[in-house]
Amino acid sequence: MADRRQDSSAQPEHELISLKMSPYSLTARWALRHCGVPFTVTPYEPVVGELGLRLRLWRYTSRPRDVKKVTVPILLVRNAATKQHVALRSTLEIATYAHTLSEIHQHFFHDANSVNAWDARYQRMLAYVRGQLMSDVRANSDLTMEYAPPFLRKHMPTLARWFATIGVGVFTRKYAVESAATSIDHIRETLALMQSILSTQRYLVGDEFTYADLAMAVAIDHIAPGPHSTIHGKRKDLMLKRNITTGFEDVVAWKDRIYDQFYGTDEKHS
Repeated sequence: MADRRQDSSAQPEHELISLKMSPYSLTARWALRHCGVPFTVTPYEPVVGELGLRLRLWRYTSRPRDVKKVTVPILLVRNAATKQHVALRSTLEIATYAHTLSEIHQHFFHDANSVNAWDARYQRMLAYVRGQLMSDVRANSDLTMEYAPPFLRKHMPTLARWFATIGVGVFTRKYAVESAATSIDHIRETLALMQSILSTQRYLVGDEFTYADLAMAVAIDHIAPGPHSTIHGKRKDLMLKRNITTGFEDVVAWKDRIYDQFYGTDEKHS
């Protein structure tokens, strides 16, 4: 594996299209950093940035219909030596790719089938979180402004509120199916499973830190927001009032330990 890094000029360039408030983008940034993959971040603005991103993605696929639904994070991989251009369009794809480039974290995808199963639980938990957050935003007009572009919020607040209201509606419809497919019962079942596993071992899969631990730590941090969460202020207070993790304080404490030990500083925070 080391010979792939001998010629730095032959290494691919990595550009992560990332949404600052997205837990999925946070997961991708963490996985790339953990595996030592250098990357740049291009901030994404929902709605206003979708057309431009869609046009960029057409360059990375031979099947335009694959660009029908645009969501972030997306990792654009450009290899000048081979002329290959690839777009990785899910946190799991990005993390798997990062693992293939890592020279030191060979356990990151130990027992890939088990890790993939935890990714499915991560996706389900965050779909629930996303649905609850959108409910909170629709019920609290002051939260709606968070979904307007910063320039409009600063200089044209009336237009910003109108734009944000449309954006929230588009966002809600875009992910309605995923959000409706899960429930609080599913979340608590996952927490109970984690509680059982973590009562006898430090990590979810095997004896080493894996993507399963990373992903589930991010997911739990968004139903029990801590200092690294992308949920702040009133959104955080509303989520905590749901008391989703009551009875699972040990799992929340495990999440905090994972962050303390492996997260570091998310310098590429956009």
